Amino acid sequence: MKNIKDYFNSFQCPTETTLVGPQRTTPAPLVDHPLIYVDGGTYQRQASEGFAVGDGDSYDGRLDQKLNPKKDFNDLSYPLMFLPDTVKAVHLLGFLGARRDHEAANLGEVHALLKRHQPRTVFLDDAVIGFSAGIGDFEWDGLFSLMAFEPTQVKLTGQCAYQLTQETELKPFSSVGLSNIASGKVTVQADKPVFIFKVSTT
Repeated sequence: MKNIKDYFNSFQCPTETTLVGPQRTTPAPLVDHPLIYVDGGTYQRQASEGFAVGDGDSYDGRLDQKLNPKKDFNDLSYPLMFLPDTVKAVHLLGFLGARRDHEAANLGEVHALLKRHQPRTVFLDDAVIGFSAGIGDFEWDGLFSLMAFEPTQVKLTGQCAYQLTQETELKPFSSVGLSNIASGKVTVQADKPVFIFKVSTT
């Protein structure tokens, strides 16, 4: 296939998509939905499954679609532009860690994606969950933090130590949502995208 758009169009109304990034160190699981390898993530590609796209700055092999390295967006943002509206769950593997500026930019692209489409949930490895505006829930046993990238009205209920049972404004990157404790299912309701950062103590 010539481009990412054609690849997505080869699936009939997919509800999930997996993207593999350069920090992934093991092969991604084979899936029955669109599987995108983003630049250096292509090192984890098995045979010719999925679709590989990027500008080649972290991968020296063949890509299905080569992007111009002189661009004003990162490699992750490109496939996110073409996600079908039917996709409600996005799995990002290998986009956290390494350079902090890259990680921050990736989270920014996820935030922009969540603002464009509702409802949609983005899972970054097993560490971060991004929810679009609306109601979302997750299960966790341990520390977590709730973050917003813009002023957001939130409610937080369920099996967690510190609940927000009334709508509360969460300011961008505020410490208000830091270091909560979950012991099961937690529900978050927000009028803009929010992120859950799971904190592993091991």
